[in-house]
Amino acid sequence: MQEDGKAAARNTPEEPGEEWERHLPKTEQMERFGQQPERAFRPKIQKKKEPSHRQDLSAKFRLGDSVMIYPDKKIGIVCEPVNEKGVLRVQLPDRKIWINHKRVKLHVAADELYPEGYDFSIVFDSVENRKLRHQMDRKFVEEGIVLQEE
Repeated sequence: MQEDGKAAARNTPEEPGEEWERHLPKTEQMERFGQQPERAFRPKIQKKKEPSHRQDLSAKFRLGDSVMIYPDKKIGIVCEPVNEKGVLRVQLPDRKIWINHKRVKLHVAADELYPEGYDFSIVFDSVENRKLRHQMDRKFVEEGIVLQEE
């Protein structure tokens, strides 16, 4: 019985014996004896980072572009360009949605749809906001706060 007690005490983490150390992973055995693991000396393979595609996406989808949303094949207009996550905002006939650029295909560019210098507030703002903005341009309006939808 005493030998079993000594053997159990010897195999505990407080007093490692040969049996305990044999079951440790090799890196832990090396650290236990003050040695560096072998893989620390191996050179690491690093992938070459490619430039991000976000600049391409911001050039691909611009404000006012007509786009087709897949898989529904609905047509909408880009009301906010691509952000850092690759998501753009599209205005559909009944609502505005955030959608990933991978689910959107350019249908007609804004250059072909609108003349140069076109005011997109006509397309994207509500009638109330446009009226209030027009009144604020003409005169002082006390309740004149134009809110943009988000």
